[in-house]
Amino acid sequence: MIITFEYFIIKIRSIIQNIKFYTIYNLIFFDYLLRV
Repeated sequence: MIITFEYFIIKIRSIIQNIKFYTIYNLIFFDYLLRV
């Protein structure tokens, strides 16, 4: 099974997007905890 370079780039992009989303979600949740 050969994994192409394009597939590799797409995988990395999706992982980066997930990390960004997760970080934003954590910041919002943390802000909510601080206000309460």
